[in-house]
This record gives sequence, C-alpha cells and structure tokens, in this order.
Amino acid sequence: MSFVSYAQNFEDVMLWRALKHIEKGFYIDVGAWSPESDSVTKAFYDRGWRGINIEPDPEMCDRFRNDRRDDKNLCVAVADFNGEYPFHRLGNSGLSTLDKRVAGDFESRGMEVRVFPVPVLTLNRIWREHVGRRDVHFLKVDVEGFEERVIRGNNWRRHRPWVLVVEAMQPMSQVESYHAWEPILLQADYLFAYADGINRFYVAKEHGELLDNFKYPPNFFDDFRTSALHESETELGVMKSRSGELLARTEDLRSEVVHVHAALDEKNRELEDILRKMQGGNKDMAAVEDENKRLTATASELRMEVERLNGHVLHWWKMADSLKGQLTAVHSSWSWRITAPLRRLAGFIIAGFSPCQRCAKRAKAFVYPAVLGPLAWIIRFVLSHPGLSRRLSCNLQRYPWLYQRIIEAARQAGMLPAGPQEHVLQQSCSAVIEPPAFAKFTPKARRVFEDLKAAMARRGKGKD
Repeated sequence: MSFVSYAQNFEDVMLWRALKHIEKGFYIDVGAWSPESDSVTKAFYDRGWRGINIEPDPEMCDRFRNDRRDDKNLCVAVADFNGEYPFHRLGNSGLSTLDKRVAGDFESRGMEVRVFPVPVLTLNRIWREHVGRRDVHFLKVDVEGFEERVIRGNNWRRHRPWVLVVEAMQPMSQVESYHAWEPILLQADYLFAYADGINRFYVAKEHGELLDNFKYPPNFFDDFRTSALHESETELGVMKSRSGELLARTEDLRSEVVHVHAALDEKNRELEDILRKMQGGNKDMAAVEDENKRLTATASELRMEVERLNGHVLHWWKMADSLKGQLTAVHSSWSWRITAPLRRLAGFIIAGFSPCQRCAKRAKAFVYPAVLGPLAWIIRFVLSHPGLSRRLSCNLQRYPWLYQRIIEAARQAGMLPAGPQEHVLQQSCSAVIEPPAFAKFTPKARRVFEDLKAAMARRGKGKD
C-alpha cells in the first residue's frame, strides 16, 4: 500500500523511510498548526502512531481535539520559559508566531495580525508531564522564527528523540536561520542527516543506523503519493463505484422500461377491447333508451288512467254519500216504521227457525191458525191500498222466504188467488230490477241494495 504524504515538503516521506519498521511509534509536533493540511504527523496517525500536538492557536487546537481524539493536544506555545507570552496570529495561516519581529514583517506586507496572550511551556516540562520514560521516535519544530528558544528549553541529554526535524529558514524565505541553534544539538550528540531546503534533519548518535535513510531525497522507490493525488484517486474511485452503480441502475431501468412498454402494450390492447365493447354497448344503450322512452310513455298513460279512475272514485263517493242520505230518509219514512212489526216478526221467525225447527213443526198446527187471522186482516188492508201494497211488496221482497209465506197465507185465506193477483204483486216493484249477481251479495250489501230500490220507488211515486 502506497504511503500518502500530507507534509509540505515531503518531510513525512523521509521520516517514514527511516522509521517504518517501528509499529505504533510516538511523536511530538511543536507548531503543529493543522491536523491534516501540511501535517508531518497525519500519515503516521493513520498508520496507528500516536503522539503530542502542540498548537497555541485556539481555533486550530479545537480542530485537533475533534480530528485527533487519540492524541494529546496541548493549546500552548513552547519556549525556554514557563508562563505567558503575546501570540501573534496572522490570519488563517501557519505563519502565526511568538516572534514580534517576524509578525511585524508580515504585517508590513499587509497581513492582518491579532495579538493575545497564550500559556507557554518548555519542552522539559512537557516531557516530564506528558511523555515520561517512553521513546519519542521523532520531534518536529516549526515555530516561525522562535526555534532557538524552543531548543534551549529542553535537556537534550535527558530527553532524546530518535530523529529531530527543525525548520532552518526564515519564514517564507530561503535565508538560513539554523546557525544560532544547531551547535546546541551537535554538542548534545545529534548528527546532521539531511536538509530539504526548508528543514534540517538530525539523528541521535545512539541511533546512527538511521543515517543511511537520509542520503537521498524522496523518490520513486519510496512508493508514495501526495495527499492531493490520494484524494483525487479516492474521489475517482468513488466516482467509478458510483458510475458502476449508475450503470447497473441504468440496466435495471432499461429492463423496467421494457417491462413497462410490454405492460403498456397490454393495457392498450385491453383499452381497444373496452372501446369495442363500448361501441357494442352503445347499440344496446340505444335499445335501452328506446325501451325507456316506451316505458315512460306507458307510465304517463297509466298516470292519466289513474287520474281518470280517481275522478270516477270521487264521482261514486259522492253518489254513495247521496244514497246514504236517501237511505236515512227511507229509515225515517212512515212506511219503514209501519212495517217494523213485520220485520221484527220475520226476524223472530228466521232466528228461531233453525234451532227450533222440530218444535216449529209441532207448534205449527197451533201457532199458524192463531197468526193467520191477524195476518189476513193486515194483508186485506194492504191490498185495499195500492200504494201501501207496492211499498210493502218491495220491502218484503228483501226477505224471499217471508214474502213467499205471506203470499201462501194470502192464498190460503182466499184473499190472493193464484194467477193474475200474484203476478200483479210481483210486478209492483218491476220498476226496480235486481242485478243478476244479487244472489252473490253479502247480507249487508243486499240490505243496502234494497234500501236503494225502495228510495228509487219512492222517488217514482212522487213523480206520479
């Protein structure tokens, strides 16, 4: 797997060449600035190394706390004293410094400078409080002109990183600045190993075997890529993966389109069948409409017929009311009252006939001669008055049995011989003709019909 370099001048490539045999090593980065951009330690962190990042800029220190959670992140500056010192923040760049002269130079070039105090620690104190007795495999110092004071704040005989990388040029220039501090390192048995145009590399004398790794600058055999290239390749891989997914999705969509077209063709065929059925249904609908019109006309005729029948019903209702009035007049007439004894006698005879038929036969010889005398007088009186005879005859014809008995009694009494007289009596009500279905009438209907005949006979007499 190729090494990914994040450092500005491939410092991490040189360090990896010398220290790649160390698993999970330890580093200290003084003036770390960014957890990723131009970082000397990012590649090592990604490969399992851990260490201490020292950055006095509060904003950049917060980024370390978020991105390097497994590292020790100190928001302090480093010098040859412990305390507090003015920090010159030069915009959002890696040029911020404790050196007032350097900050003034950048400010004169138009850069914005903001000054505020920050805590300051020495390397000795940091080593004592945060490193202990562990090996530090490399130490990087990049503090924009304050390198000498950082180096003077460490006991190099006691605290000895294996490899030391120190910025050796004045900020943003090619003017060398290492002459003031390099003697301190050389006197502490550090061996100069390599200069890359910005930094100078030193190796502790006790790890002199690492010197051969610094003979040549980064090259093809280091098998590395820049972080920018790595990001581009990563994005390209993502794009290829996404492209493959899109192609697969395109194929799926193409297949779906084919299925949709097939389904659409099927639906079109179904629609054509429906249209044909609708065309056939239109003919049926026309026949239904004709039948509906015919039924509507029939219904209209039936409504007219109902209205006509309602008129007839109203007419006959009025006729019934009129006949009811006439019937009331009949019941209040003199002839109706005078024949009341006969009706009661007939009712008595009819009511007693059925249960007492045997007794009637036995009593006939006694009762009949007793009744015959008064009855003969009544018949004789009625026959002597034609009008009364006609009325009585009409009333008695309601009760055929009684009528026939009276006729027989009159014949036996010699008052009405058979022949013309009986015919005259029978014809006395001929003005009122019984309907053929009279025998099918209920008793109540017969009485009503007889009352009507009597009323009509009375009206005919009044005309005479």
